[in-house]
Amino acid sequence: MTVVLGLALNVLVLAVGFVYLHTKLQRKFHPDAVLGEIKREVNSIIVELNQTTDRNIGLIEERIASLNAFSEKVDKRLAVLRREWEQYDTGTRVYTELKQYAAGGDRARRTPSVKSGETEPHNTDSRAGESGEQIGAAHEAQQNRDHIREQVVSLHRKGIAPNIIASRVGSTLGEVELIIALHAERG
Repeated sequence: MTVVLGLALNVLVLAVGFVYLHTKLQRKFHPDAVLGEIKREVNSIIVELNQTTDRNIGLIEERIASLNAFSEKVDKRLAVLRREWEQYDTGTRVYTELKQYAAGGDRARRTPSVKSGETEPHNTDSRAGESGEQIGAAHEAQQNRDHIREQVVSLHRKGIAPNIIASRVGSTLGEVELIIALHAERG
């Protein structure tokens, strides 16, 4: 009897174990359970993709801001370059005129300064047909150049550096250095 009782007890334990495992496996591999697990995995993948996308968008926005700042710097430098080029072009023309002036050429274009009470002598050069305004403007420009030249020479004699002279008279450093060099050749 003990053998039969032991056998019955084993069969009962196996039956309970079978029912327990069967229910557990059925729950785990039931289509709804599998579908729920797949949905959870897909949702976690979507969350990771959203986080990665947000990070990448942030990086792209940083790069765009960086490029915009760089573009603004380039625009500012181009504006400075344009101004410098215009000054260089103007300086080149002035250097040419100063060189001609220093060489004694084109004396007909130079107008003597008019002292108070004196009248200006008549020009007999090619500008005789020009209007009075053009002649006046040319005369003013020449007087302005002469005034700048005198200022540069005066400041140079006082021992002031050429870059400071250039900023004081509103001219380029190259123009100031040229005026100083031409003055040194004459004197």
